[in-house]
Amino acid sequence: MTFEGHARKLLKRLGIDRHYNGIEYVIACINYINDGGKTFLPNTLKLYEEMAKKFNVAPTAIDSNIRQVVRVIFKKRTNPKLIRAIFGEYNLTHRPSNMEFIMSMLIYIRYNLDFEAYAAREIEEYEKKEAKKRQKLIPEPEPEPTPP
Repeated sequence: MTFEGHARKLLKRLGIDRHYNGIEYVIACINYINDGGKTFLPNTLKLYEEMAKKFNVAPTAIDSNIRQVVRVIFKKRTNPKLIRAIFGEYNLTHRPSNMEFIMSMLIYIRYNLDFEAYAAREIEEYEKKEAKKRQKLIPEPEPEPTPP
């Protein structure tokens, strides 16, 4: 699954589906930062300007639609355990800013992708070891005697 696919799946688990305009903006912001764009932590306006160019909308539309996504997630509380896992201290009482939301989502996705990659490597190593063990257990066939 792609990074974008993980972001989309995570938002869905948080109660945001594709009929919210902000879902595409959140995913684009997360992807932009993940792909090496600057983090823009002190100034979200620059990030919104980049996204506004991409989607051909005003930066204020990016801001308000992302804010709506955050508002809905923290109002619906569809998955409180997941909210706690992603946003930690914000828990269910404090709604994060848009940039805190985006960065928390990015960190959570990166962590889980790293874990999945680690688990995949561990499984692959285990399977290689098991294959070697099986090969040792199967005796090699003796060569057929050649007629004199």
